[in-house]
Amino acid sequence: MGHIPRHGRRQGGARACPEIHTHDLNLSDSRGLTLVELMVVLVLSLLLSATVYLAYQVQHRSSLVQHQVTSIQQDIRAAMDIIAKDIRNAGYDTNPSSSSVLAIVTSSSGASSLTVQNMGGSAAYTLSGTDLLRDGQIMVSNVTSLGFTYTSGTSNDITGAIVPSQVRYIMVNITIARPDPDNPGTTIDRTLTRRVRLRNQGL
Repeated sequence: MGHIPRHGRRQGGARACPEIHTHDLNLSDSRGLTLVELMVVLVLSLLLSATVYLAYQVQHRSSLVQHQVTSIQQDIRAAMDIIAKDIRNAGYDTNPSSSSVLAIVTSSSGASSLTVQNMGGSAAYTLSGTDLLRDGQIMVSNVTSLGFTYTSGTSNDITGAIVPSQVRYIMVNITIARPDPDNPGTTIDRTLTRRVRLRNQGL
């Protein structure tokens, strides 16, 4: 009986390759984006851009506020340090027996002004509008309040006429207010108060 070859196999033992119908394969879609898909992409892009912009605005305003606060604090501390130094040096005289140098010039000193002196000269502090002046020169601007409280050796505030020999401490109060970048129409206020001893009084 003769050998009958199996279906699908070539004589000689090689497996027959199945036909590949390339017309049935969808290897690429050349249709592109539809109008709806394009609109969705545009809307998502706009939302992402808006989110990034809003985040930037928040960070930028926060940075401006911090810069303003830092500037105010630096200015108010610098002004206070100068005033405190002049108060501590007030009344200094190489000749202690001399009565020609008074620590406080009463004619130009009060609740909102102060003139102190030593043998080297004097320093007068006044508030002109919103400018804090030292001897007529602007020290710092945007000052809304400048106050001086005079205290005797018993820690009692002197409310009447200022007698330089009775003053041992001067309480200095400075307030600065500048526009708030984050809230138009409002201000950022900082107040600094310091109690300074007249080192050359009562010696």
